Parts: sequence; C-alpha cells; structure tokens
Amino acid sequence: MPSVTPGSLSSTRIPDTELPPESIRRRSQGSNPDPQLFLDIGRRCRDDMCRALESAAIDWTRFTDVLDFGCGCGRTLRWMADQSTRWNLHGTDVDAEAVAWCQRHLPFATCDVNGDLPPLRHADGAFDFIYALAVFTHLDRTREALWLQELARITKPGGVVLLTVFGQHAAAALTLEQRVQLATTGMVFMHRPEWKGLYPDWFGLAYHTEAHVHESYGRFFDVQASHHRGLNNHLDLIVCRTR
Repeated sequence: MPSVTPGSLSSTRIPDTELPPESIRRRSQGSNPDPQLFLDIGRRCRDDMCRALESAAIDWTRFTDVLDFGCGCGRTLRWMADQSTRWNLHGTDVDAEAVAWCQRHLPFATCDVNGDLPPLRHADGAFDFIYALAVFTHLDRTREALWLQELARITKPGGVVLLTVFGQHAAAALTLEQRVQLATTGMVFMHRPEWKGLYPDWFGLAYHTEAHVHESYGRFFDVQASHHRGLNNHLDLIVCRTR
C-alpha cells in the first residue's frame, strides 16, 4: 500500500447513498449508527493496520491475495478499494445481509457468507494477508481456537495475519471479580443480554491478557508484535505470521 498515507483520506466523504442502511451499520458500531462515524472508523482501521505492518518491517507492497475476515458491511474493506488493482481482495462474514450489501456495492472485492464455525471455502494457503478486526473480541475460547487454526490453514507460509483483542485497556471496564478471573485464566468471555436478537447466541465479549495471546495464538502463528490500543486507540492489534 505505498500509495496510502495514514490520514490522507480524512477529508473524504462518501455519499450516504453509498452507505449500508442504518439497521446493518448498527451491527458494526452498536448504538451510534452515525454515517460519518462509520466512515471515520473504517478509515482509521485502515490507517492503523498500515502503521502496524510498517512498524513490523513487513513489505506489504508484495501482498497479492488479501482477506477481510469478518468484513461485515465493508466498513474497513471499502477503504481498500484503491488497492484492488494490486490485490485480489476478498471478504467473508456470518452476516448474510451485510455480505449481500457488499456484493452489490463493493464490486472491487469478492465477498461471501461463512458459517459460524470452520471451514471456510478457501483452499489451503490461499492468502498472504488476512486481517480480522473486532472478530476475536467476540468469540469464546473454543471458537477462538477453531478459527485461529482455520486462518492458519488458509494463510500462505510466511503470510501475515492481523487480529484484534480486548486487552488491558479495555479490561478496565470489567468488575473486580472479572479482572481477577482474567488474571487467573488469561481470558474472560461473557454474553450481553441486551444483544439478544441483534447478534447470534454465540456472540459475546472476550477479554485477553497478553500472555494468553502469546500462548494460545502462538500455537498457530509466530506472534511478532502486540500494539496496545493499536486499533482506534482501544483494541490491541496483534501482528502474526504463519510459520
């Protein structure tokens, strides 16, 4: 992405007619479906990934096959449009309505619906770059391991995987009992009753310690860097490579 400078598109406004409906945007950004916020968060996600890759000395200009795992309605994927001549872009998500919107409005990427458990339809080693933003923040321990294994399967040897987790900063919102559990077990997962009907039943909130990330994620990848509050100044951004 040598043509992308973080923040260079900060003044760009995409017409509201090109945005997903509010009902779909709410599943990406919760209670505040503001159209400009939707655009700003997506752009910042793109910029933060740029910085993380560059700080890890990863030559991202050599990527050819890229997957947005958990693409939703394209909040981040839309900001990759200018790379479509260089990258073979794909997106996948469990939200069929959001994926259908991407298929109609983001023609530069190939988007598909996936199940809530592996496998994906992609072949072994299909991608040299996968990013999964705000995905592992919502999976329990079992689903986390299954999806880490699946992403490792579809990533080329030496490929790059960017993931996000709720780390120490986000864990400040937990109760004392939950923080003790987090320190003891490395991970806390909980459901939010107010989300019932909005998200699938397996969808919740997952908090991680850095030690858990290195131990559990390290079973499938070389964990090369952990950027605290590296995504939107809130989520920890984890840079991994397949072995």
